Amino acid sequence: MKFLKKLLSLFLDVLPHLTLALAFVLLVCFVIDRFNQAMAFINHDLTKWTLALLCVLVITESIVYIVKRRSGK
Repeated sequence: MKFLKKLLSLFLDVLPHLTLALAFVLLVCFVIDRFNQAMAFINHDLTKWTLALLCVLVITESIVYIVKRRSGK
């Protein structure tokens, strides 16, 4: 049980960093796609999966933040 709490704590510490990194990756892909549309980053499957992963992580981070704020920790 102690291991799971430690693992959850590590996940919650890393979660904001993951969302920030993925957001920057998608922003860079967007900017590159605007300047060189032949690269078609936005239409690529990898970009779509990265966007989906970012959405899931942001939802998870938001839920954790809301629960922490309501519990007073």
